[in-house]
Amino acid sequence: RGDFHAQPFADGAFDFEFSNVFDHALYPDRFVAEIERTLRPGGVAVLHVAVHRRGDKYSANDLLDVDGLLALFRRSEVVRVSKVDAFGLDTEVVLRKKRSP
Repeated sequence: RGDFHAQPFADGAFDFEFSNVFDHALYPDRFVAEIERTLRPGGVAVLHVAVHRRGDKYSANDLLDVDGLLALFRRSEVVRVSKVDAFGLDTEVVLRKKRSP
């Protein structure tokens, strides 16, 4: 039970975060802001997303490419974007939160 748009964790609580539900976020900007808020500086976030096709019947947003997703991460830098085969999700995005704002 919870809301990934408003996580009940302290700022910088995690060294690592993983998500395979970005497509379910009703407010992608708030979803990403919460990842960056709860990730410590230097911490890593990994997202598995579906690009060019609908994730599943519960998807609230679809990606045509990863550029729009990456633009939401204002306090992180891209480590890698690669193809994966992960339960219908085809792209892995790895980001590292910047050490200084």
